[in-house]
Amino acid sequence: MAILEMIENLETVSEFSTSSDVDRFISMFRDPDIKIFNDLIGTDDDEMLSVTEYASLFSKMNDIKVEFSDIEKSLPYISTGSLCVKVSFDKSLSYMDGRNVLYSSDAAYGAPYRLHVVFSYDDFDGTCLIESVEGEGGLGNELGNGHVVYREQKAIGHLRFRKPDVPSRSGYYAEDECGNITYNSAGQALLPASAAVEDLYYMQNIPGEWDPDMFITTHLTRDGFLKLGAYKSWFRAKAYSETAPAGAFAVVGEFDGKFSIANETGVELRFMYGLGKALNLGVYGALGVSYSHLNLKFEDFGYVYLLGTTARKYEFDVLGQKFNAIDVVLSGGLDLEYCIASRWTLEAQVGGKAYYNLWAGAGDLYCDYVVTHGSEEPIHKVGHFKAGSISGSKAFTPDVWPCPLSVTGSLGVNYNLTKSTLLSCGLEYEHGLNCYYQSELVPYKEGVAPVSYSLVQKADVAKKSMTNSFHLYRRALWLDLGVTFKF
Repeated sequence: MAILEMIENLETVSEFSTSSDVDRFISMFRDPDIKIFNDLIGTDDDEMLSVTEYASLFSKMNDIKVEFSDIEKSLPYISTGSLCVKVSFDKSLSYMDGRNVLYSSDAAYGAPYRLHVVFSYDDFDGTCLIESVEGEGGLGNELGNGHVVYREQKAIGHLRFRKPDVPSRSGYYAEDECGNITYNSAGQALLPASAAVEDLYYMQNIPGEWDPDMFITTHLTRDGFLKLGAYKSWFRAKAYSETAPAGAFAVVGEFDGKFSIANETGVELRFMYGLGKALNLGVYGALGVSYSHLNLKFEDFGYVYLLGTTARKYEFDVLGQKFNAIDVVLSGGLDLEYCIASRWTLEAQVGGKAYYNLWAGAGDLYCDYVVTHGSEEPIHKVGHFKAGSISGSKAFTPDVWPCPLSVTGSLGVNYNLTKSTLLSCGLEYEHGLNCYYQSELVPYKEGVAPVSYSLVQKADVAKKSMTNSFHLYRRALWLDLGVTFKF
């Protein structure tokens, strides 16, 4: 009965609920300097502490809860001239430190400690005291999923976390205000409850340690602990818009001005495979719609032809024609991501594009010119001749089969706006492999005059479109903007 009473007393004083419990705890041991098992959670102290050191550390904790269970007692035996009994039991422990961070042995290790306490009876003074305390659990147990523990306080600002350089017995400690939250190899961590998971995830900035695709999941257990898990994000979905303001085509043909621009909008899907914590390799595919605009023109040229017996002279300041096209764009290739900082990722892609034309059209033949008929005074004119009224002209129809193909290469940077949303910006170079549009490539200034006088209509008319005088190849430097979602 004395042994059971001692166990009950040990369970009570181990909670250090009063100031006198420190002395009562120490008085239960034969020698206050003997080393006993250290079951403090979240410390970097030695595995064994003296009774005095143990009591001193525990006296600084708050709201200590101790429960002994599954008690087993050995048969009495003689050791060093004293009658001894070894009692083994499970010890569940929880407490709050000076910053109100809650620790729990069950939550941290998935099981209680197992302690082995040796009691000795001294016939000389009639005392029954503790000779030794050994234990199992904590470091020796296989750790389960990590846990984040709540505390009821205001938000403490940003946090970051990293792996410990030198693993400690528990592998944990927590600090406020931009301190480190260390977790062990099993992924366990203890941190203030008010810390946002996004902060925990993103504020880590130790080079080589951060995994930009590791997502943290949480689950609140019935005992008030937040269970921490993790999974890798392998997939990306990106909504993008890109523009080629400096030119969308390489134009083969003799023109004084060749201006083009294009815009493309679409959705890109990626599957990434981690080559390391900061490096991912993957494949991507995209579907988009592209709008392209082309403006070709001649400047400062003229010609003379006979209208009956009278010479008619045309002098053009500008003569040009515009073209527009809408295409479905299929893209694909390889993608490489490299994390350079806590929220920043470099991204490189190598791939290709294929175009399928949905619609294309040639615009008006526009001109600003001066016409002189015989000895009459020169007349300045500005004309817009409808493309459909130019008889015999080749239609502006981009190739469909074989479809226009391009190779592409891009380099960009991503910024983690939230844990699953990235803002993307980059440059992409596109080089066409075959013609986007091709014609007979007849020099425009040769043959039939582009504009002449119609005796029937009593006005100048356009006789030749530019559609038969150029080839087009896709060649562009794209500015790409997008929003990427990880899942």
